[in-house]
Amino acid sequence: MKINNNNNDFELIVASALRVALRGEEDLSKIVQEFIIDNMEILSEKMKVIFIRDIKERESDKIYGKMLNRESWLEIIKLLQENIKMCQSRANLETSKNINNEINNKNNNFETIVEAAVRYGLGRRTYITSVIPEFIISNLDILSKDVKFLIISDIKNQKDYGDNCDKRSWMDLLERLENNMH
Repeated sequence: MKINNNNNDFELIVASALRVALRGEEDLSKIVQEFIIDNMEILSEKMKVIFIRDIKERESDKIYGKMLNRESWLEIIKLLQENIKMCQSRANLETSKNINNEINNKNNNFETIVEAAVRYGLGRRTYITSVIPEFIISNLDILSKDVKFLIISDIKNQKDYGDNCDKRSWMDLLERLENNMH
């Protein structure tokens, strides 16, 4: 599947979905794990290291309770570490800027990843609240009406959008989605 990755935000979208999945949504965990495995070769070494860190932090943080799918997350860490070593041995230290806009979407999980990223970003006060809407706007043409409707619903049902600049990003996305539904 060809995506628009002009701002090199694809990895941040996947990282946002990973963080939602680590909160314990079992079905989403499996989808995110599959997506990471399917796209491991195009992820930068830096992002793989961040994914490993995020998983390890979640495993050790008991505030959220028992980690669901712990064994499969530990397997993801192992696969990421092996892939980093393999890439280093080939002296292949590419960054996300080299993603050629082709992602592996053999299990049709891209839209779930995007939707999870929206749920991660809504209400936050961070740079991700502009990254996620910009990425979605850049890829409106490849998103189904169903996922557009879900995102519209999530935005409309959100009570707190963050700061004014965050709210502007979400309202711009909402307007673009609504205008793109026909």
